[in-house]
Amino acid sequence: MPEQTSAQTSAQTATVHTVRRPRLEKLVSQGLSLLERISPAIAGRIAFQMFLTPLRNYFPVCPKEEAVLEQGESRILRYGLYRRHYLQTFSWTPEEATGEEATILLIHGWMASASHMSGFVQPLLDAGFRVIAMDAPAHGRSSGFQTSMPEFGEAICQVVKELGPVDGIVGHSFGAASSLFLLHYHPNAIAINSLVTLASPNQVTKMMQIIVKGLGGSDRLREEMEKCFIKRYSNPVDYYAIENMVVDNPLPGLVVHDRSDGLIGFEAGEAIAAAWPGAQFIATDGLGHGGVQREPELIQKIVQFHQNHCQPDSAAKSEMSLDGVAPILQS
Repeated sequence: MPEQTSAQTSAQTATVHTVRRPRLEKLVSQGLSLLERISPAIAGRIAFQMFLTPLRNYFPVCPKEEAVLEQGESRILRYGLYRRHYLQTFSWTPEEATGEEATILLIHGWMASASHMSGFVQPLLDAGFRVIAMDAPAHGRSSGFQTSMPEFGEAICQVVKELGPVDGIVGHSFGAASSLFLLHYHPNAIAINSLVTLASPNQVTKMMQIIVKGLGGSDRLREEMEKCFIKRYSNPVDYYAIENMVVDNPLPGLVVHDRSDGLIGFEAGEAIAAAWPGAQFIATDGLGHGGVQREPELIQKIVQFHQNHCQPDSAAKSEMSLDGVAPILQS
């Protein structure tokens, strides 16, 4: 049975998923619906490009969250072919650091940024951890226009290579799914001791359905999008089921999902936890999709989980390789 915790959604949490540009979204939705009736194939191609394109600053950030980033050490990392892209990173070190601290990497979700994970920083520092966060490709202050799970994975590897080693990860939503993707397809790319997933999707198909629903599209639009996906990645969408990627994951995991998550259904967390041999499951109530990043009691449970599994033994880290990370889902 999953462990349960409940909390009231705070005013701050309630604003996390407020739509910032409803008029623009309505206009795009209406235009795409009209185009779908004229040419479903063209509409599907456009929708697929939108599927790969996060909107920056879509979710609001409160001043308190931004203040946490300003207190960290800001560093820009170059990565990718010809090092043409850059990643914005932030890091924090405990006041009485010895250089032997275990490090936790925070990875935000789709259309979010490092600031949305800032609630973990001080509790982790208080527990003696060093903390790293990044703005993923095409998010926040990092460069890029489109991105995908492999590019999130490549960014994780670059951060670990230049700022690591990293002992544990806390990932939210798409960031959690991308971490599982990386560990499945490139188990030797990074060496960590534990992983926490918050509100992770369990199927790429469901992520596509979210986009279709947001665009007001039909099943026909989704089918055309899937054709574009197969053409680009050479495999059907169902091939990249996140819940199947954890079956052989040897790490201790903590899977957190809220029963009232209106974006990624609760059953996604249940499916991942059931398939992951070393996972514990925490079911929350009343936090929604974004609130699992901010509830203090839950954050303390996550910190304790990493304390139980992360050891500051940098020498034990295996060699890391960036070779082949990005091309898995690249054309």
